[in-house]
Amino acid sequence: MNLLLVDDDKNIFNLLKAYMLNEDRLVYLSNLENVILTLESDLIDLVILDIQIGESNGLEFFSNNKDFFHARKIPVFLLSQVQNIKSKLEAFQFGAQDYIVKPFEPLELLARVKAKLIQPLHSPKTFQKGDLIFDGNSNALKIKTHNELTYIPLTPTEFKLLFYLAQREGRVFSRNELLDYVWSNNCEVVERVIDQHISKIRTKIKQSDYTIRTHFGLGYSFEPLQKE
Repeated sequence: MNLLLVDDDKNIFNLLKAYMLNEDRLVYLSNLENVILTLESDLIDLVILDIQIGESNGLEFFSNNKDFFHARKIPVFLLSQVQNIKSKLEAFQFGAQDYIVKPFEPLELLARVKAKLIQPLHSPKTFQKGDLIFDGNSNALKIKTHNELTYIPLTPTEFKLLFYLAQREGRVFSRNELLDYVWSNNCEVVERVIDQHISKIRTKIKQSDYTIRTHFGLGYSFEPLQKE
C-alpha cells in the first residue's frame, strides 16, 4: 500500500515507518502546500492528514478539496489531538473515513488503514465497466461489442480477482493485498500466482476497452485501455 502522511511532526512519520512492511510505502509532507500536486503525480492509496499543521487547518483544507479526493476515490484519515464529538462529526460530515486521536498505537492505525483499503464495496452484484458486464451472482463476465453480448470464460478465481479490481477502478493493489483477498491466509500460495492469473485475465479480456495495468514495484490496477 502507498500512503501519504501530512503532519508537521516528523516523529509521526518515523513511528509509522518503523511498523510498516517492506513492500509498503509512506510518502511524507510537513505542510499542505504540495498535497494536491503529490496526489496528482504519485500513486497514493490513502491519505493520513493532521488537522493542525502549524498555523494551517487540515480539516478546512480537506473540506475545500473534498471533491478532489472523492473524484479520485482516495480515502482520508484525519489525525487530531482533540477528542470531542463535535470535531469527529465535522470530520465525518466532510467525508473523512476515520478520525484518529493522538497519541495513537501505530499498529492499530495501520490495521485500520489496511482494513479500509481491502474492505468490500457496497456496490451492486451486477454492474458494467465500459464494454464489460459483471454478474456477481453467477460469476459470469460478458463483453458487449456492436450491440452483441459474448461470454468471456473465466475461472472462479479469475472472476473474483477481476471483479474485485473492477469495483475499485484506478486503485493500485500490491500482490500481497490481492493474495490476502483471494486466498485469505493460505500461506502455500505465493505472489507469483497473482502474476499468472493477471496474465491469463489480460489475454481473455484483450478485446475490451479495459485492462489490468502493471505498476512496476507497486502492484496492479484496473483501468481503461490506453489506445494509440
